[in-house]
Amino acid sequence: MKIRIFFTNYVDLDNFNAQSLNVREIALRLNPQLFESTLFYERTPDPRLLNQPSIRLVKIPRRLGTVKIFQEFFRGQDIIFRANLIRFTYLYLLMPGFLRRGAKIIEWFEGPDNEYVVWQPHYLKIIYKALISRVEDRIAMTEYTAESLYKAYGFKSASLIPVGVDTHFFTPPEGRDNNPPNVLFVGTLIERKKPDSALIAARLFPEANFIIVGGRRGDYYLLLKELVDKWKLKNVTILDPMPHSHLVNLMRKCDIFFHPSLVESISKVIIEAGATGMPGIMLDTYRSPAMLNGVTGFQVKNLERMLEKLELLLADRDLRLKMGAAAVEYAQQFDWDVITKQWEQKFLELTEKQI
Repeated sequence: MKIRIFFTNYVDLDNFNAQSLNVREIALRLNPQLFESTLFYERTPDPRLLNQPSIRLVKIPRRLGTVKIFQEFFRGQDIIFRANLIRFTYLYLLMPGFLRRGAKIIEWFEGPDNEYVVWQPHYLKIIYKALISRVEDRIAMTEYTAESLYKAYGFKSASLIPVGVDTHFFTPPEGRDNNPPNVLFVGTLIERKKPDSALIAARLFPEANFIIVGGRRGDYYLLLKELVDKWKLKNVTILDPMPHSHLVNLMRKCDIFFHPSLVESISKVIIEAGATGMPGIMLDTYRSPAMLNGVTGFQVKNLERMLEKLELLLADRDLRLKMGAAAVEYAQQFDWDVITKQWEQKFLELTEKQI
């Protein structure tokens, strides 16, 4: 009998949420002889998930949608994956084991719990700690995330499984001959992502083009637009978030990935950029394994050092190409085929089944 896994994420085609994108890649690669995945959607599912014999897609109606979701918990699932993301999950966690019909819950901790990412009243943290104490397996993406989980709640992670990247999709172009070079920033336009640092860089290096992918709406976009106008930046383009099919083409047209975010878990977009042959520049505060410092890019202490490394890469095309080639090779260890094998083993261990 197959192991039944309930991924608690919406997988609509227009859903660019990182967790949603991640579970789709896992579900698509799980051995269909061993696993059956259930995922749900509201409007139009990712077409890659259609007509897959080992994938159940459940449409959630606008009315009584919560009831439909909750029914799936009691369908005889073996594993509930990332259960905290949807309605009624907390209630489900509080239920006695016999009501849960033996389902095991996996929590995949992506982001560290600290002042940059999560601020919660103390009583909510107490409640959250009580809930995640009932999770059978806690998996962290990186050592930094695992340490943060332990520091915040006192729970150790059972193991580390990083995020994956489709290295058959994120591939480098045949060549890069941009003159002037294109510098790319991709991330939500919020304070901790520091997109304003990209504008500071654009002001210092007017000879380069800077492309910011994050959105053209909201208060932070207005702040960025105000800075662009104030500093009269002619070398900055701000774009809306885009599907991977468009993002990969943009990455192939860029030369340097500039990632000034204050804190992340692993920063998947760094690996995606590296897989397309771009060296990156990022902070070392969260010790991301997405980059090898001095080999596939630079991890530095602060913005001042980031700007120094950016100046170096802008001036040295050969160094850009050398680091970009190393980044392509380094990204292979994060390929979703490799990462999914780790999840398969984890699912088998959790259900005490053997291949």
